[in-house]
Amino acid sequence: MVKPLIWDASGIAVGLLAWFGYAQISGQPVENFGVYFTSNLLWYRLLPNATYAGGVILMSMLASLPLVSIIAIQAYRQGFNFHMLRRLGIVSILLVLFAGGLIVSTKIGGGNNIHNLDAYLLILLVTASYLHLNQARPDFKFPKRTGLERYEKIFITLAVMIPILFVLQGGRPIKTRNPSKVEDALAVIQEYSSQTVSEGGKVLFIAERQLLTFGELQNIPLIPEYERLDLMEMVMGGNEQYLAEFRQRIENQEYALIISEPLKIKYQGRTNQFGDENDVYVAQVSTHVLCHYKPDKTIENFPIQFLIPKQPEDICS
Repeated sequence: MVKPLIWDASGIAVGLLAWFGYAQISGQPVENFGVYFTSNLLWYRLLPNATYAGGVILMSMLASLPLVSIIAIQAYRQGFNFHMLRRLGIVSILLVLFAGGLIVSTKIGGGNNIHNLDAYLLILLVTASYLHLNQARPDFKFPKRTGLERYEKIFITLAVMIPILFVLQGGRPIKTRNPSKVEDALAVIQEYSSQTVSEGGKVLFIAERQLLTFGELQNIPLIPEYERLDLMEMVMGGNEQYLAEFRQRIENQEYALIISEPLKIKYQGRTNQFGDENDVYVAQVSTHVLCHYKPDKTIENFPIQFLIPKQPEDICS
């Protein structure tokens, strides 16, 4: 009992130290790393919905069924020859991980698959594997029962096939870009950005920031704030201090050029995939940006939009 407790305490301590240490050296306010605990929870995503047709509960049960069945068959065949404390410990761990995965899956921005239950499924797989391969050390000596081998083979086949079906269900052909169109788009982005910088203006890349990271654009200063994924996380987590600063900079038209995905004021609701995420982003970002900036050019194929400040008379009242 002592060793597992030491492992648990050590793991928690290392995890917290790594999280806090990274937050300290990241250059970002520490409070920005806590938005995962303040995000809205969308409980409806546990059931079938537009974002995940099967729903998190149903699909996690489908993934669990073969492994749970293998464990049950092996436990029966081995005469339940494990101490009750060991059984309760494993069941408790699985229940905690399962419940935690369900809760995290309801966080806005998630719930379109069961990847948040990876820890639960991994422990379930390890438990089933140990029992099936006779690698678990029993506490009591009981004669091993025979039978049910055929059913166990069926569940082993399902345990292999179900993850493959999940992958195939979400698979789609890789979309490639025409190299000449990519070069043309890069040339346009470089031209717009260079002209803005030469005139003393700032260029904010909300999207396509990787072009700066990998040197595809030359002599364009990086503004570290307000990258799209960070902005979305702060919106979903309700980080009002972060959003107030963003809105103030937009109102001041601090940026002479904003490069983003096309912004539209279009609410979708829960009947569309990730409709809640779209709606909160529209309310907190798109609406505010489009009040003070206007689209100047859009490259439809990618898509990329260039936004420039509006004239004072055109700004939303």
